[in-house]
Amino acid sequence: MFRILVMTLLLSGTALALEPAQIRERISPSMVLVRALGDDERLIRTGGGIAISRGKVVTNCHVLAKAKSLQVQHQDIIYRSTLEHADVGRDLCQLDALKLPAPAVMLGGVQTVRLGQSVHALSMSSTGELSAVDGRVLALREFQGVPIVEISVSLLQSVGAAAIV
Repeated sequence: MFRILVMTLLLSGTALALEPAQIRERISPSMVLVRALGDDERLIRTGGGIAISRGKVVTNCHVLAKAKSLQVQHQDIIYRSTLEHADVGRDLCQLDALKLPAPAVMLGGVQTVRLGQSVHALSMSSTGELSAVDGRVLALREFQGVPIVEISVSLLQSVGAAAIV
């Protein structure tokens, strides 16, 4: 089973009051398709990513495995990117895509997350299509000092990143 990056976003009361279509509209401009290229610049793997600040994208490290070069695709435009930080143990990698104009998502904290709370998950497929599913918070726990939010959302194994609102 693949690990899936889950970022907790916009967890204010205002965001939770939004309709799913409004959430999608607000988050989708920050989601990108990460492209891992092998020898001769051929595509070997894709996965989702999320812009966390100007020119910075977080994705799963397994998406980047064996890549010789990296690209980030945003709204049909492809940008060169490089690996900036890797936490392989948590399967989280940060990319530097200097010219990427995608707006950063507003990151929230787990302090306000409650058991049973409704969540909306936006994910990017390997073809760059955005999909959304609804679920609930099932459990709150810690792993190696990091808070983990378990949710009742099933995402495709090929998903590289998902925004959870």
